[in-house]
Amino acid sequence: MRYVILDGADPSRIVQRSQAHVLVPTYAYETLCNGAAGCTYRGERKNVIFACSATPLAAADTFRLFFGGGDGSVGTAVVGVQQY
Repeated sequence: MRYVILDGADPSRIVQRSQAHVLVPTYAYETLCNGAAGCTYRGERKNVIFACSATPLAAADTFRLFFGGGDGSVGTAVVGVQQY
């Protein structure tokens, strides 16, 4: 999953894009055990993460992400955005 920051006054203008992925499906609830038999996690798509919201935190350029994993679970992560 990557991010894009839009200009607050002109949302058609892109201020910054991430150069690398911020989140990558890693854990069993996100990968649905890569389809292995006996996986305890249920969902519709393995190896999927999608953002639901990004909430700014008190620290500058830091956000709490809420995301779906494997189309069956919800997760949260804290990420920092560095200017480049």
